[in-house]
Amino acid sequence: MKKKEIIKQIIRDFHLSEKFDVIPRDIELPVDSGKIITVIGVRRCGKTSLLYELINTLSDTIDKEQILYFNFEDERLNFQADELDLLLQAYSELYPQYDLARCYFFFDEIQNSLSEGGFSELIFINKEHALPVLQEYYNVLIYKDIVERYHVNNTVALKYFLKRVLSSTTKQISVLYYKTDKSECDFICFDREKAMIAIQVTYDMSNEKTRQREINGLLNACQHFSLKSGIIITYEDEDELSIDNIHIKLIPFFKMADSFQGPL
Repeated sequence: MKKKEIIKQIIRDFHLSEKFDVIPRDIELPVDSGKIITVIGVRRCGKTSLLYELINTLSDTIDKEQILYFNFEDERLNFQADELDLLLQAYSELYPQYDLARCYFFFDEIQNSLSEGGFSELIFINKEHALPVLQEYYNVLIYKDIVERYHVNNTVALKYFLKRVLSSTTKQISVLYYKTDKSECDFICFDREKAMIAIQVTYDMSNEKTRQREINGLLNACQHFSLKSGIIITYEDEDELSIDNIHIKLIPFFKMADSFQGPL
């Protein structure tokens, strides 16, 4: 039997089944948020029971055929990431009268079929709408997960370096903001798990207090990550220093930007 026909049989079996026998919980999952809701937790903690309870509630108000529950651990199937569309195809062929936007899909153990990470909401979004959604994720990543959490003030520099890092598709590069009680460093760039370079960004180094703050923050970061050199990006100052056996290079922003014409 072809895989799509097996999927159809699984869907029909679900729609012919009785309500799930579950103990009500105090947790309520959002229903009409317009987003994909992910329930995570260790095995046997009750994730599936939460789905069952919500399915029971929904089936009291809409046709059960508008609800799809699918367990990706079903022994009859071995789903691959590039085959997920078969599920929607099978459902649409069984129930062409229903608008998918008005249906509810419950996927249990879906991570078993996602060989790579990603944004699950994009699976069911048309390609022309995917870019704005990704842009929204990107902005949330910057302003919620990085700027607000780590109190980053220089968002212009952050956006620039993230753009350069993300454009480098051939390297596993990540960026860290490093802060201690006494100092901070704007960027620590990693290749896989190894720190490669520490970078400070400041507009002007003419003020002695600012100069010492930026240099000390860079030195502390280099010492912590066992780096022999670091960079301070400025508006126009250019210089080279050697302090405590750590080489520090002050580079004007326009020169740094020119050096990033290729991959990092």
